[in-house]
Amino acid sequence: KEHERCGSHLVGPLLGSLVIGNVLASRAPRQFRLAARGLASLGAVAVATEIFSWMVRNPEHPLSKALAKPGHELQHRLATAEPTPEQLEVAEAALAACLALENGDSH
Repeated sequence: KEHERCGSHLVGPLLGSLVIGNVLASRAPRQFRLAARGLASLGAVAVATEIFSWMVRNPEHPLSKALAKPGHELQHRLATAEPTPEQLEVAEAALAACLALENGDSH
């Protein structure tokens, strides 16, 4: 059910980079804090995306596994469920129809 390239794996890197960005933004002069927080948020998304890309290329690295843990938990506990027998039946029928079309069968 869980997939390594799911967007939920952005959660860990995004949270970490947002914390760092907001800490840095809070040190900006008062009149620049709002802009600094906006830039920190934008930077956090960019950093999280790059980290996610690295995680996909290095799934067995211990740091990659640690960063993916929040995303796995989201998928496991909230976002995915085992398919019902009815859903499996529909999936099997769809697969059979696709294979029939691929093999040139008309029915």
